[in-house]
Amino acid sequence: EAQYIMSKYYRDPNGFNQPEVGEDWLQKAAENGNPSAQYDYAWLLSAGWYNATSETLSEVVYWFEKAGDGGVDRAYANLGVFYDNTKRDVIQEIEELAEKGDAMAQYNLGWIKGRGVLSEDGLDRDLDQAKEWITKSANQGFEDAVNFLKNRINY
Repeated sequence: EAQYIMSKYYRDPNGFNQPEVGEDWLQKAAENGNPSAQYDYAWLLSAGWYNATSETLSEVVYWFEKAGDGGVDRAYANLGVFYDNTKRDVIQEIEELAEKGDAMAQYNLGWIKGRGVLSEDGLDRDLDQAKEWITKSANQGFEDAVNFLKNRINY
């Protein structure tokens, strides 16, 4: 929480006004599990997402998913924008990265498949695929995937 507060002071133009230092504190707070920092970090990374690389999109999804899982409900609204393929097919891009072996994308795809995405045809959810993708990510040593498999009995 202290790291997150420091990030806000440094990023505030009426505060310390040192955004780069604030962004470093924000990333540290996000990595240390602060859901509000995870949300803000995802928001920061999402600037210009129409033109971002697939890898950046995957990182944005990762942090919004973590923030949502941590109780920041507005993260899911942002994910809804990303998953609505009007601008880009973000889920398809993440799936392509996952198939190429990107561990974070594999983890993200596991989350997406496990929680499901609402479409015109209903809820697109597949727990078997979710487990498969998270297992692939864990096999590469992606820490969140390893911990997920250890701590979640249902997968």
